[in-house]
Amino acid sequence: MHIKSPSINFTSHNNIPLKDILKGDRAFYKQADYLQKTQNDFASKSCLPASFEFRTETRTLRTLKKVFSVIIFPIGIYKLIQVIAGKLIVQSSSPAMLDRSADLHNQIRNQINLESEFKYKRFTMDVDGYQIDATLVGRASTFDNGRWTLSTLGNADLCENSLAGPEFRKMLSELNSNGIIFNYPDVGSSTGLPNRKSIAKAYTAMLNLIEDKNKGAAAKEVIGWGHSLGGAVQGDSIRSHKFKDDIKYVFVKRQTFDELSRTITDLISKSSKAAGTALSFLTRILRWNQNTQKYSKELKKPEIILQTAEVSDYEILIDSSKIMSDGVISADVSLAKSLLDDTSCDKANKVFIGIPEGHNDPIVNMPFIAKHIEKMLKA
Repeated sequence: MHIKSPSINFTSHNNIPLKDILKGDRAFYKQADYLQKTQNDFASKSCLPASFEFRTETRTLRTLKKVFSVIIFPIGIYKLIQVIAGKLIVQSSSPAMLDRSADLHNQIRNQINLESEFKYKRFTMDVDGYQIDATLVGRASTFDNGRWTLSTLGNADLCENSLAGPEFRKMLSELNSNGIIFNYPDVGSSTGLPNRKSIAKAYTAMLNLIEDKNKGAAAKEVIGWGHSLGGAVQGDSIRSHKFKDDIKYVFVKRQTFDELSRTITDLISKSSKAAGTALSFLTRILRWNQNTQKYSKELKKPEIILQTAEVSDYEILIDSSKIMSDGVISADVSLAKSLLDDTSCDKANKVFIGIPEGHNDPIVNMPFIAKHIEKMLKA
């Protein structure tokens, strides 16, 4: 999947670049109406008016694609099946995860403490016609340090959970970083269809916003943090990204699978081997098979891979002997084990860390991880 000629068009903030509303007298959190405006923004059940646009194709091309999908029946059916697969993988419409009638994401957002040292700015990125709901987080002491963390979530999760809970803030504090977190298409208030391409474009749009020196955050250092499916989304999105020579990067993948089709087989086959094989086949046919192991091997930037292991505390792994199931991703389909066992994988720019936590448990020893991120950024 190759995303061609992306661009960001600045559309709001009175034409003031994002970097310029993060510091100085024009800083958004220094304005007299900051609390009331942020409360109002968080109370909105739908996306806010788009502050940024990210275009990989023209509006005419998008329209033609929709027309052809309707006219040419097989294309329309194929796209429909892709979307259904996306809803199952991302679980954007799962009743157990998100009851839109109850506006769960909106309720959680309104629980965020806006009077802490952390400052929040909710915004919308228009990505080829989709509205991606995102929030920028940071402190007055870090907003001008140039370090940004782009966080991507696992399936059946909402960015509001991270914003309301303590773990995301603790991570940003340990990393001395600012952060951006967003909901995938069709998750929370984000619109659009949850197909593999639209999710990858959403990530690419946010990464470009962080990097952009003229209209964006003008980052000097970027930390990509992906959990579970989020690690695969991260890898899928950056495989064709044009990294900036004057920006330092580190990518973290926490408890991520090696290949989606293998993981589906592993998970489903426990109850039905035939169903697992069939769904794995469909994943490949529908081009949903995120091959995170391949993306990681291709990545030339520093990378940290976290996986549950038989350890009492956080530990650097040099082989896969201690890796174990995290309760969701089994050892055999984990990215960490697959890469450690792959003799063709160049591990010079990779650090493997065994952690005792289960798949959805909070990270306990963030200072250990932060130390290695810091070392990689300064290398």
